[in-house]
Amino acid sequence: MSEITFRVLGPVELLRDGMPVPLGGSTTLTLLGGLLSSPNRVVPVSTILEWLWDDMLPEHPRAALHNGISRVRRLVGNDALRTHAGGYSLLAHADNLDLLRFDQLREVAQKAVLRGAAMDAVTALDEAVGLWQEPLLSNVESAALRGDVVPQLTERYLAAVEERASLYIRLGRSDAITNHLSAVVSRHPFRERLVGQLMAALTRSGRRADAIGAYTALRRMLREELGIDPGVEVQSLLVKILREDPGPLNGRRPSADLVGNREGRRVTVADQPAAAADRVDVQIAAAELHT
Repeated sequence: MSEITFRVLGPVELLRDGMPVPLGGSTTLTLLGGLLSSPNRVVPVSTILEWLWDDMLPEHPRAALHNGISRVRRLVGNDALRTHAGGYSLLAHADNLDLLRFDQLREVAQKAVLRGAAMDAVTALDEAVGLWQEPLLSNVESAALRGDVVPQLTERYLAAVEERASLYIRLGRSDAITNHLSAVVSRHPFRERLVGQLMAALTRSGRRADAIGAYTALRRMLREELGIDPGVEVQSLLVKILREDPGPLNGRRPSADLVGNREGRRVTVADQPAAAADRVDVQIAAAELHT
């Protein structure tokens, strides 16, 4: 018997014995994407109709839906796609659906943290985060489905990224996380906790100029797009970084790459990189807090 696996954390895919299966047109992709995003749960017909056609229903929407469901059933098998009174469900498990595997790995990580096994938690979260390929549902045309599903799934992903970053920083492995955090922040620039973790990781990695730059970029975008400043936690983190306070860096004293008088009126980078982009006048960054 052939083995079927599903992927929904990126483009919607169905693989049979490890080989991608052509899924056909928009209706099949929308049905698969929607049902896989709520695995083992009954999705109401009314919701599915909205995903497929929004307010532009065909003349016979139930018949059209039935045809689409029949195509999906031929792909996944009768046992996987179930018909219920008023809806449909697609059965899956952690071994054949990446979304459920992701949830399982997060649970493994949380239990590992509770028993003090931080490295086991890191291993689980490394795999969990590696399952994602943004943008989600990238081959699905339905704006209604993406609007329903992508924000909630993205929130789960970002929570896992933040859990993973906290562990890496706590374990003194900040340099191993900075590139990934930078990439995620570039896609979610208003996520203040994520920016704060990037700032802490960069500082722990001896890159204070970049840490301050991350704060400055956040502040600029918030002001330009929303007319607000960063929250108190991120501002406090910047102040601690400027003062070389080890608090936000989980107790480890960073290398001395800032010098300055105790009045805090001017602080400069002592070991400036050659690239001009890495040189920073911290006095300007600190002054921006009060403008």
